[in-house]
Amino acid sequence: YPVCYRMLQTDLTSVCLSYRVAVDRGAVPSLANGLVPGVRTKHLVEDALQAIVILCGMYNVSETEVSLTLCDDNHISYLNQKYRGIDKPTDVLSFEVGEPDFAVLGDVVISLNTVALQAGIRKHSFRDEYRILLVHGLLHLLGFDHELGEPQKSLMAGAEDQLLVSLGWTASKGLIDSEL
Repeated sequence: YPVCYRMLQTDLTSVCLSYRVAVDRGAVPSLANGLVPGVRTKHLVEDALQAIVILCGMYNVSETEVSLTLCDDNHISYLNQKYRGIDKPTDVLSFEVGEPDFAVLGDVVISLNTVALQAGIRKHSFRDEYRILLVHGLLHLLGFDHELGEPQKSLMAGAEDQLLVSLGWTASKGLIDSEL
């Protein structure tokens, strides 16, 4: 799958986002004629850039690089098995590369199949669900981990809500507060 790059520079932050769409178009029926009706890859990439810039400002990261993979359930199942020993699809995976003040934060992988499924269950749009998963994945790159117990879970839930509000993405709660 080809990798594309987008860069964005503000007065305070420089961001490089590498992204790819790793999808078997037959595995995601709504992708047969584009990504998702009414949603273009361009919009999802712009959302990612916007979220990274705001996140960097909130956590004093001046320069960073993040990789984003938009994939299908088959691809994320493979990664979930390989790196977590869990043989099933998941919604989002994050692979932290280093400390938050380093230039490369890491990789976020989001399953578009699961975005569509969870959006239907939670009764909001595909893009809202994508944004919730994106924010969740990016916070993992900064070292947040809700799986370490209650204090960390509450801290990450608060950070999700704060980032969603800062971005003006207030259609829903963060992933932790809206777990299925």
